[in-house]
Amino acid sequence: MKRKVGIITIHYVDNIGGVLLAYALQNTIDSFGYECQIIDFDPTTLPSKTIHLMKSIGRRIKRLPLYLRDFKYYFGLFIRNKGNVLPPIHDHGSLGLRKKRFDSFRRKYLKMSEQHYTTSEMLKQSPPWYDAYVCGSDQIWNPFMCKGRDQARNEPAYFLDFAPEVKRISYAPSIAIPSIPENLKAEMTNLISAIPYLSSREKQGTDIIKELTGKDAHVVLDPTLLLDYEQWNEIAVEPEIREPYILCYFLGEGQIYRDFAVKLRGLTGYRLVVISRDHRDMESQNTINYSDAGPSEFLGLIKNANIICTDSFHGTIFSINFKRPFFVFERPGSHSTASMATRIYSILDLFGLTSRLLKSDVPISKDALNMDFAEATVLLKKERAKSLHYLEDALKQATCNSENVQLSLGEVFKDE
Repeated sequence: MKRKVGIITIHYVDNIGGVLLAYALQNTIDSFGYECQIIDFDPTTLPSKTIHLMKSIGRRIKRLPLYLRDFKYYFGLFIRNKGNVLPPIHDHGSLGLRKKRFDSFRRKYLKMSEQHYTTSEMLKQSPPWYDAYVCGSDQIWNPFMCKGRDQARNEPAYFLDFAPEVKRISYAPSIAIPSIPENLKAEMTNLISAIPYLSSREKQGTDIIKELTGKDAHVVLDPTLLLDYEQWNEIAVEPEIREPYILCYFLGEGQIYRDFAVKLRGLTGYRLVVISRDHRDMESQNTINYSDAGPSEFLGLIKNANIICTDSFHGTIFSINFKRPFFVFERPGSHSTASMATRIYSILDLFGLTSRLLKSDVPISKDALNMDFAEATVLLKKERAKSLHYLEDALKQATCNSENVQLSLGEVFKDE
């Protein structure tokens, strides 16, 4: 009988990188011969959803003049149920075709635990039984994730506080900020210290772990880089567009990189294809908008792009994995305390691609459009092997410890 492994991560958000890394980590652990599941933990609460809904409605009311001015356009979106015409009820939810694509991907590719959990307390009271537990990847250790500065806190479940200590493994959790708020340091120190097998997605993360706990942690790859081009190609959906294009995958609102993409179009003659938070982003530039893309559609768009412009960590990662020429930009506010830019700096530095980071409007040369991925490919294979070795070794040790704790935990599960 296969040993069972449970993963806890942020799988429930309609975020392309988050869903794809959950798939990649699950797929990798399965390839080692385990039976892997995603622990169905979604800590977003009804009050927070209601508050978000009211705020979203308020924003739409403020935009009412725009809706009325472009009534035909927005009414068309509403009829097709295609865009974010109405506010989503989930903090990171979506509507229409995009939501359907995310839900379909989860049903098809993610194997979920039978029980659904909404709080850390629920997990401690009725924990799922696995031979090993893995927390990561994504920004599960970022205390600002989905929270404002005055609400920053640690979510104990993402540190596996509900699982036996000897069976806890961290795989590439991202802290993603330069420093931990003083009022959270003691708690985070205790939570991390109780995990025997420690790793982080960024060097800065391992430095913080060392500072807090005195323990060394491995720097490992984001799970999406554990799978190669062929494995991702199996689940990619080919885009309908058949002409050369520049893919603009923007999560921030910086105008400078939108202007850069327009200049690239002038230089190359390629069409602009956009994935953005706003369906009307760069519409005046006669773009093709794919903002309703789900995870599989995103993979197809990256794979077939001639050039990629992005401010996204996973936009950068998949450009590297698919060997597509790319430019990555800093989002406005990248140097703030709660910045998430450290992960982009880390991955570019790891693969010797820091020259692809643009911090300001720079002249474009045709030489910059052709990238040599030879060195990055060698480094990726080396780092992938190291990361796979760490994960496989940690799983072997944790599952060997499983038999030693089953008797002591028998009382917890006797009624299941």
